[in-house]
Amino acid sequence: MNKFLNEKLMPVAAKIGSNKGMIAIRDGITLAMPLIIIGSLLMIIATGFAIPSLEAWLNDAGIAAYLWKGSDSSFGLIGLVASFGIAYSMTKQYGVDGVPSGIVSLSTFIVVTPFVTGEAGNGMPTTYMAAQGLFVAIILGLINGWVYQWFINHNIQIKMPESVPPAVSKSFSAILPGAALIVGWLIVYGILDAFKLPNMHMLAKTILGTPLGLLGNNLIGVVILVMCCSGLWFVGLHGGNIVNKIMEPIWLANLGENTEAFKAMTVGFRRHTGSLLSSC
Repeated sequence: MNKFLNEKLMPVAAKIGSNKGMIAIRDGITLAMPLIIIGSLLMIIATGFAIPSLEAWLNDAGIAAYLWKGSDSSFGLIGLVASFGIAYSMTKQYGVDGVPSGIVSLSTFIVVTPFVTGEAGNGMPTTYMAAQGLFVAIILGLINGWVYQWFINHNIQIKMPESVPPAVSKSFSAILPGAALIVGWLIVYGILDAFKLPNMHMLAKTILGTPLGLLGNNLIGVVILVMCCSGLWFVGLHGGNIVNKIMEPIWLANLGENTEAFKAMTVGFRRHTGSLLSSC
């Protein structure tokens, strides 16, 4: 067994652990970690620490609505933040400034996300900005980061004189790769929309979420993941680091769906209770 793990499993795991794409996914999602923690804490407080009487008081006093607003404004932005962080990390690994790349990736994330129209104008659904947008953030971040560094490393950029401040020079350098990426993803969005096909978020969730869900959404799959994690530790590799790189998007997406389900259940319960009280 030890021979098998060292000769067969360890080389594969080592390649996964050092893969630029996997590192970018890990670092990009980690960038949103403060928002995840803060939003989760606000979520716990909004539920009254699972104390029904305290939760009812928070709802009746109108405090819970503000706490959920804070949760949606922090935890609900992890997809948007990850689209920046993954592209930033991917570009930086190739020796290129990752900030412009992350900004461009952020723009493309909004480009491929369908807007909703209301009286106040167009807006982007908060659902796609949260954990459900992680799959699109991964795809866009990896592609955008690689394409951006390719443009810069192949000197396909607008160069300014040396007398121009570095910040201005970097901004102009991002114009050509940024335009190529934004227009390219805009064409993708236009084709999907014109032919009434599912948007990028729905496609990404089906293509990436379904296979990963076979492992991360059931007891048997989780047991297999724990065994893989332990096996990696056995041969001297950081098992949790490698396994979490692959499974973290699906687990965060599940967490986001559970949050929305809980909020819907809470609102439904309050409405039902209110109607019963009114009838009495």
